[in-house]
This record gives sequence, structure tokens and C-alpha cells, in this order.
Amino acid sequence: MGFGQTMLTAAFLVLVTVAAMNANRMIVERDVSYYEQEAYQQSAVLANALLTEIMTKRYDEYATSSDSWYANTSDFSTTLGPFAWEASYVNPGGTADRWNPYRSITTSYFNDVDDYNGYKRTATSGGLPGFLLTVEVYYVSTSNLELPSVSRTYYKRIVVTVTNTTYFRKRDRDGDGVEEDVELTFSTIKAY
Repeated sequence: MGFGQTMLTAAFLVLVTVAAMNANRMIVERDVSYYEQEAYQQSAVLANALLTEIMTKRYDEYATSSDSWYANTSDFSTTLGPFAWEASYVNPGGTADRWNPYRSITTSYFNDVDDYNGYKRTATSGGLPGFLLTVEVYYVSTSNLELPSVSRTYYKRIVVTVTNTTYFRKRDRDGDGVEEDVELTFSTIKAY
């Protein structure tokens, strides 16, 4: 075998190696894209399930759906978040109070929409682990349901944010060259 044939064989081996590496990279990129799309779909499923769970709860602990009258907004909760059931708690005024102001997610009784404010859940869906769902609940303006309200109203927005650091690729969302974690948000309005 001459020098020319050796060079052709070496060049052929380099080309085959480069082609195999490119084919492998395309397969990996396709798999990554598939799992990312699957994670987006599963995040929608998880968020929808959590929103449905929350929407089955009553509007406020001080108002029930069986009320034949409309409560005044001043009767609604001022503190949005879970309440721990404590029948034995005595407040500083000396009267028994049914709600413990020292709330804890693990001991809470989720009986109305705003109890989910600050709630977090990790989940696995479709065989993909690592989904973190966080919930925010706040009153919204009656004139614009997109704007948070500083006062109590007949409308509460429920926002579920889903993240997954494993399957959501980082993106440069604002064009500043810095890639950030992807957060998907899903929301709905609960009316009294």
C-alpha cells in the first residue's frame, strides 16, 4: 500500500468519524427536543389539574356558595394563604379564635381558594420528574381583571407557575444575552 492510498484511507476514516458524530448529534438533539415538548405538554396537564382542584374550593372562608346574599367585600379574608385549624387558640384579646395566625403549609386545611396562596408542589407526569408548581392568589381589580387590587374584590386571580430545570432549556427571553430558566404560567379567575 502506497503513501497515497494511506492518505485516502485516513481521509475516509476522518469523514466517516465526522459523519457518525453529526448523526449522533442530530439524534441527541431530536431526543432533547422531544422531551422538552413532552415536558411542556405535561406541565399544562399538571397546571390544569391543580387549577381545577383549586376552582372546586369556595371563594372565601367567610363566604359560602350557598349564601343567598352577596357578602360585602370587607367581609372577605385580608390574609391570603393557608390557615391551620386550631380550635384551642386564644388570641391576645382573650377570646377563642378558630384560626391560628401561625400558619404552616403542612398542617393547613385548604378549604377555600386563597388558602393555596404560596402553595408549592413537586410532581412527576408522563414519566418526567422534576416539575415544580407554585401558586399565587390575589384580588384583582373589578374594572381590569389583569391588574392586582390593593383592596378586596369579588374576583381572585389564581396563577400557577410551572418550572422544570431538567427538561425546560434556558432561554434568552429579553434579548440581553443572558439565558434564564423557563417558567410557564397558567391562570384563571375565581368570582364570588
